[in-house]
Amino acid sequence: MKLALYLRVSTDDQSVDMQREHLIKWAKEHSHTIFTEFADEAKSGKTLDRSGFQAMLRSARYKGFDGVLVYRVDRLGRKLEDLLQVFKTFDGMGLKLFSSTDQGTVDRLSPAGKLQSTVLLAAAEYERDLAVERTRHGKETALSKGHYVCRPPFGYKMVEHKLVPDPEQIDKIREMFKDKANGMSWTQLSEKYNLKRSSLQTILKNPIYRTGEVRLNGKIIGSVEKIL
Repeated sequence: MKLALYLRVSTDDQSVDMQREHLIKWAKEHSHTIFTEFADEAKSGKTLDRSGFQAMLRSARYKGFDGVLVYRVDRLGRKLEDLLQVFKTFDGMGLKLFSSTDQGTVDRLSPAGKLQSTVLLAAAEYERDLAVERTRHGKETALSKGHYVCRPPFGYKMVEHKLVPDPEQIDKIREMFKDKANGMSWTQLSEKYNLKRSSLQTILKNPIYRTGEVRLNGKIIGSVEKIL
């Protein structure tokens, strides 16, 4: 069977080389031929809108390969609903989907394979959600005790885990708010301070400068010295 490899890593400090080497070996052991490969490097699995993945779908329409081989099913995507859509799309194209490391290493589009993949993905998604929840709770606890664990907002700096105004940025923060209050446009502000509009909006809408309130997920969980 002619297979296309799909490779993905999430960050710049990772490489798809290990995945490629493993998949080539797996294909040879199972008497498959590698027809081509598609890769997404430093791309999150939170969305299917990835150049390598979309190129694979376009190429699949020409029937040059019979199936897709991945290192793990979650290389195709992280969200269960997205993966189920991928299964459906591949099924409609007549493509087989193989994973070299997931339990069982079976055809992921057979009835048993789809069930197995759904269970594995649901369990993986549950574990990721728990990890996110634990991280959020940990941040809230630390911040409520005055230990700042997030990236300091512009105009502040960390001193022994405490968030304090940065003397080198205080005047700039005050000038930004004054310029905006005097009617300066976002474009003018962006040019003056060499910051993107989105960054400026984040700064000027943050209540910490006026009230000293430290917020996380919309909740006030601490306070620091205000700048304005």
